[in-house]
Amino acid sequence: MSRKPENSSQKIPSQGSVVATAHSAACLARLKELSSAKESVPFDFLELRADFLPSPIPSAPRPLLATVRHPSEGGNPALTDQDRRERVQGCLRLADLFDVELARGERHPEVLQHPRRADFIAIASFHDFEGMPAIDQLQEKIEQARERGFDLAKFAVTPKNHYQLADLVELLQTSPLPLALMGMGPLGPISRVVLGQAGSVLNYGYLNRPNAPGQLPAAELHRLLATLKRET
Repeated sequence: MSRKPENSSQKIPSQGSVVATAHSAACLARLKELSSAKESVPFDFLELRADFLPSPIPSAPRPLLATVRHPSEGGNPALTDQDRRERVQGCLRLADLFDVELARGERHPEVLQHPRRADFIAIASFHDFEGMPAIDQLQEKIEQARERGFDLAKFAVTPKNHYQLADLVELLQTSPLPLALMGMGPLGPISRVVLGQAGSVLNYGYLNRPNAPGQLPAAELHRLLATLKRET
């Protein structure tokens, strides 16, 4: 049975919001530096890759997006299924947003049944490190995410040319669900700027070093998108 998200679109992040990803001890050290500094923090959300980080998850200077990625989509292969389940449970207690793979969303019903569902954002994600599915296949995934009750869909794919990047821009304009879209590989850096300006609601950069091919530093991505926003 089709199910719409239970909550208002008012809680969805603004278009062009930047996510800084922390996935190592060095990232956590950098995060601590930023938290204690008087200068503004150059991102809107913090993603903690809990499949790579030790428990418990730390406090954050920005709303917290938690991810426990499966190895088939770039997660930590050292974790067992039980390890991942435990980390999901631990993250759900503190996170403001939670990212679960669309292919495994039904294995984690607690994400969509979160007690703070009124202001908690559930993200359905899909990753393709080798290429990019046809647009109609991505549209099907958007519909699956919408029917299951997710608030937004996140696709990280690997476009091979600018035509495919243009297809992703068009997908943003026609989707019935808010999207976080990004490219990986050689077109990754430009895709994150173009798609962030075109309407992608979450745009991922890194704190210390990339954890996906084509990532920009979060601070640089934040600066570029802010500059483009002022000039348009």
